[in-house]
Amino acid sequence: MYKIALFFLLFSLYSCDGNTNEIFNVRNNSSEEITIVFHKNILSTDSIQIISEGITKEVANLNFRGGISNPNGPILFDSVKVYTQTDTMITQFNDELNWNTVTEQVSKFPSSYTHTHDLLITDEDF
Repeated sequence: MYKIALFFLLFSLYSCDGNTNEIFNVRNNSSEEITIVFHKNILSTDSIQIISEGITKEVANLNFRGGISNPNGPILFDSVKVYTQTDTMITQFNDELNWNTVTEQVSKFPSSYTHTHDLLITDEDF
């Protein structure tokens, strides 16, 4: 009986960790298709995203164990280049001031949060 009670206690403590989800969306409001190249980002691999004009695309969806109320934000990406066929973006991709971030507490117990980060890219960014 003691082992069963201990198992349920450990299971309930284990399941109390919560979760943090960070979603990164990019809206291409420029007049050209854009290419985003992530070099060795938090996903530990290179990644390429292509976004047509007028389209919003989720470029990353990251999950972390534990409920974190403060978002990590775009600093999670080490090296990112955004370009069109004719130019390279001059606006800093990983500068938090260029992103609109909305935080939602999904549940209090276990503590779970979703942070949605939106970046709007226009012709002026190139």
